[in-house]
Amino acid sequence: MGMTIGNVGLLNMVNATEESIRDIEKIENVGLVIYAKETAPLLSKLTINNIGQTLETSYQARIVNGRLLIDSAFLEAMLEPCTFLVNGLVIVAKDVTVEQLKQAVCQIVVHGSVYAPPALKGAVNLLLKTVSGSVETYTDHLPQIETTSIQLTNSYLEALPPGQLLIVNGKLELAPDLDMALFSDRIARLTINGKALLYATQEQGFYEKASIVGKVAIVPSGFQVTTGTLRLDEHSIKRFRGSSLYTTKPLLLQKGISREQLQAAFTAIHSTSYIVCHEEIEDLVYERLDRFETDVLSYSGAFRFIEKENWQQEDVEWLEANTTIVVDDTLTITEKIAENVLNEKIGTLDLFGSVYTADAAQKALLQSKLRTPEGILVDQSNQSAKNRMGNIGELTL
Repeated sequence: MGMTIGNVGLLNMVNATEESIRDIEKIENVGLVIYAKETAPLLSKLTINNIGQTLETSYQARIVNGRLLIDSAFLEAMLEPCTFLVNGLVIVAKDVTVEQLKQAVCQIVVHGSVYAPPALKGAVNLLLKTVSGSVETYTDHLPQIETTSIQLTNSYLEALPPGQLLIVNGKLELAPDLDMALFSDRIARLTINGKALLYATQEQGFYEKASIVGKVAIVPSGFQVTTGTLRLDEHSIKRFRGSSLYTTKPLLLQKGISREQLQAAFTAIHSTSYIVCHEEIEDLVYERLDRFETDVLSYSGAFRFIEKENWQQEDVEWLEANTTIVVDDTLTITEKIAENVLNEKIGTLDLFGSVYTADAAQKALLQSKLRTPEGILVDQSNQSAKNRMGNIGELTL
């Protein structure tokens, strides 16, 4: 049985051959398929479901992941016809003329947005074959682009010229002490493709400038933000004293934390993730929740929090009896394990990620233990499950 591939942003078949596609049984959910005239017959030999767009192009196609800056020198250097496939942003510099755009021999396919000076907003379409996003304008300065998670601080803003267009592809966090008057002066527009985290007092000023494709999280006034998974025991919890906690990641409370310690540490907890705690303090955790939707996962004996782990027989044997298993990312069981051992050691399973079992019996047993079925269970003995991969930005065959 061949490979099944799912969720491909760009499928590049310009140089595909009979051999390169031989082991592919099916491809699902493809944003863009590019192919050459010579490789077009190979498309009919592949089973491809849910294609957003197909494009025939030449062997001179160039793929750009990120940003493509088109200035006068760039256009003058393009002497032969070519195609650019851009997964990201295209920025047209202010030194480009309308005449240069009319004479350009290249064409551009954009999966993203295009930014150009106002005088060139119409003429830039002479270059664009297709655009999945929008054509936007900027005025005085080239857009400032951030492709990683950043915190917007006063120092960052002071380094920008007034009236800056800021584009963030990732996560943007506004510092709690951010000067919103400085923000208004330095930021003309703010475009976010991803997530934004800000405080309630900053909300009005933020929305006056921002457009976002993604999610915005608002921190209530008086809450302390934590980043990453927070693990607290009877010692580390002492650093919190009457705190209002805001978190987007799991909060793990160890068994040794007393009721008195929890009461002293937190007056409120705002969690958009979930909280793991011993059943002795479960009622106190619920009393402090600022959101009705937050899951509280209690345990009576031991619990095991799993991000990425591979288990063999001995890993299961080392567990305490009736252990609560919380899988946040991926657990892979690589070999068959006696059913009575699994049944004894695993009490409940809270699944937020993926569990890969060695056989169907393991899968069935773990399904019977599920308390929070937010993830997936996969039987690896099923050949079709082994031969599957997905979430690929660019696949070249």
